[in-house]
Amino acid sequence: MPITFVNPGLLMGALAATVPIVIHFLSRRRVRRLPFSDLRFLEEAQTRQSRRIGVRRLLLLLLRVLAILCVVLALARPQIGGLAQAAGSARSVLFVLDSSASMKTQQEGGTRFAAAVRLCEEMASALPAGSEVQVLQSAAATDALFATWLPARGPVSAALAAAEPTDGPFDLATALRAAATWIPSARMQPIEIVLLSDLQINQGGIRELRDACNRLDETGLYRFLIRQVGEEVPNGGVRAVLLPRRAVRPGENISLTAEVRLEQSEQVFQLELGGKRVAEAVALGQAGTIGNVEFALTAPAPGRHRGRVLKESDRLSVDDTRPFVL
Repeated sequence: MPITFVNPGLLMGALAATVPIVIHFLSRRRVRRLPFSDLRFLEEAQTRQSRRIGVRRLLLLLLRVLAILCVVLALARPQIGGLAQAAGSARSVLFVLDSSASMKTQQEGGTRFAAAVRLCEEMASALPAGSEVQVLQSAAATDALFATWLPARGPVSAALAAAEPTDGPFDLATALRAAATWIPSARMQPIEIVLLSDLQINQGGIRELRDACNRLDETGLYRFLIRQVGEEVPNGGVRAVLLPRRAVRPGENISLTAEVRLEQSEQVFQLELGGKRVAEAVALGQAGTIGNVEFALTAPAPGRHRGRVLKESDRLSVDDTRPFVL
């Protein structure tokens, strides 16, 4: 695997390793020759001592050079696998834009989706020259806004201006599988995946999510960044309407049950049938909890009747009503 450096410019500091070598040669002792009657024993002793001193000096020189090289490499921060990118270098960034129903929630300055779009534009425009981007709009399904990777300073804003949130949930496993298909075609590695979401995620089955993560890992190197947009608020909503599991007779007293999420204690819900409000009930419980509310009514005349369970509108209007057919 390739080895890269976070600070490759500091590798020039390796030239400092030549300083001990220069000092070593400049500090070598010069041999002085003096006349003497018999030099045999002195020459043997001097030869043995010179060898020992020479080896020690070479080892000391090697240690000094290695110490300087280690300091330089530590400052340059080597990493295996190409994970390091120099400051200002081009990058490949894949934005996963949450477009689920919860992103319609109103907050200061607009919806959560509008805030995510602005953040995506700001991050794309701040990328270094030569960078490329792709934007995935993800809810229950995931679609790419571009047919291929585009320059970061290209038509990103125009494409994001046309994007709209949907009514479905955000499926994280589907988003990860879609992201995995775009990694091999990126020019720069590792690819950076940026999730812009309010994190109201429908994770689905653990097996599907695990398989999606494994598929993402098999594609190679990547970084994953999560930017939460908006704060979680306890929106109440109608989750489901439970109809009688038997045939009912006209004029019979029946009850319909709705599964609801409370945004406040003792919240009021209404029942409409055929466009007319026919019942009202209060759901008991703490804010943020899920419970059931029952409506008592008289079975209408034979035929198909359209109805809905509704509540007062809040920041997330998509779950304010739940239609059904009786």
